[in-house]
Amino acid sequence: MATLKSASNRKPKPRRHKVLLWIGALVICVLAAVLIIRYLDAAKKRAPASVKTAVTTATASKGNIGVYLDAIGTVTPVYTASISP
Repeated sequence: MATLKSASNRKPKPRRHKVLLWIGALVICVLAAVLIIRYLDAAKKRAPASVKTAVTTATASKGNIGVYLDAIGTVTPVYTASISP
């Protein structure tokens, strides 16, 4: 008597495995390319434009600045300067 093989006992053809591997590799490559392009575009947008600010001289004088704020936080200057002789 002949035995019947069920569908779960059949082995997929090797060619099908190769096709699935190639499709998977292609999907991964396309996904990587999209992520790299998005990262490079974001890096271009983040790069600040070089803005030059004019610096003038003034005579130094003693006195209070007059700006006081009682709060918790961090103060960050908008502009900084490195002065050297």
